[in-house]
Amino acid sequence: MKYYISTLVFFLISFSANAFSIKCNFEEVHQNKDSNQGIFFLKNDELRYEYYDKNLFTILYANNKLFVIENNENRKVQLLENQDPIIVSLLEIYKDFPDIKSLYQKNNTKLIIEKNSYNFIKRVGVLNNEMNFSIYFFDCIEIELPKGLFDFNPFVEYVSN
Repeated sequence: MKYYISTLVFFLISFSANAFSIKCNFEEVHQNKDSNQGIFFLKNDELRYEYYDKNLFTILYANNKLFVIENNENRKVQLLENQDPIIVSLLEIYKDFPDIKSLYQKNNTKLIIEKNSYNFIKRVGVLNNEMNFSIYFFDCIEIELPKGLFDFNPFVEYVSN
């Protein structure tokens, strides 16, 4: 699970921009046809990747630390201290926006990027020996994010307007 989360963080940070905050919906589609939906927030060096399914979790990346919070019990927080080396590359990838490449390779993982007409990511394909899935981003907008959205103590639930 740690590798999966580190991979996720790697490509999600890669399309951020310094000047604004972003909110997107996402859908993960796995090779076995399973899918998960959620909402994604990004601001500077922070992100929140939250599954809608209450049996899954929310990923927070803030202050150079990665946290996993259970959706059904948001007081259960796990700090992932031994992050995959992919985490180290986040800031390098972050600097690529808006000139994001169509392919990134980190260790044994390929990240295939498809961009929309605004040069924004619409799909990320994640390929390696252990997993093969795509994440589709849609309805992305620039928005003012509520304070505390990247905090876990207390955990702030996002409420759509």
